Formats: sequence, C-alpha cells, structure tokens
Amino acid sequence: MLRTHTPEGIRVRLDVALDSLRLFGRLRLRVTGSSMLPAIRPGSRVLIRRVAEDEIQFGDIVLLRADTGLRLHRLVAVMNAPDGTLLITRGDNDMEDDPPVSASQLLGIFAGVEQAPPKWRRLVCLLDSLFRHMERV
Repeated sequence: MLRTHTPEGIRVRLDVALDSLRLFGRLRLRVTGSSMLPAIRPGSRVLIRRVAEDEIQFGDIVLLRADTGLRLHRLVAVMNAPDGTLLITRGDNDMEDDPPVSASQLLGIFAGVEQAPPKWRRLVCLLDSLFRHMERV
C-alpha cells in the first residue's frame, strides 16, 4: 500500500494530478496553506483550468510547478530573461514575491472555488436520508 504522506506518495499524487490536468484540461485541488487569504481559504477545493502562457494576465491566480511542489499564487510580474520568460507570483497574504519560475512551469489558472455545503446542510441531508430509509423498514 502506498502511504500518501511519504515523499514517494506525494510524488505519485502529484503525477496523477498533473496527468489529469494534461489529459482533461481541468483539475480539482484542496488548498492547504493560508497564503491566498482572503481570496482562497485553507481547505477550499479549487478548480484549475489548463492554459497556455499567452492566456495569462497580471492579477490572475496561477498554478505553477515549483521546487517545493505546487504553488497557487497571484501573478504579479513577468520578466524576459536570456533563457526564457520568468513568472513572478505572490500570495495575497504574503509580504514578498516568490522566487521567479520559468513560464514552462505554468500548469493552469484558477477557475473558481468549489463550494461545499455548510455542515448543518450535510447533517440535514444525512438525517433526511436516514428517516427515509427507516420509513421503508
């Protein structure tokens, strides 16, 4: 069994996510950090849409492959370098820019937050389902 919190497990999960984005053009991820507060809350499920480099604009929230894994931050600058274009991002809740990343590491653009129903609504649905089941018995 593959343990998902080991380096090997994380690599496999990352590969599956990137394959999904490449094959289907869309990806759903759970945000773990607070760097994009208040726009994106920790624990939110975000939708990512695959895009080409020429489709992004300043202010877009982009998904990049970085040295530390994946980075979902706002695009604040684009630099032309001798070896290609560099993208500079920053979390909305961060004070400093992230290290530049090659535009070839662009994976997609933020397409929205998947809204989860409030916990009380899930409880009501569960109780409703339970009562319906009990009525049949």
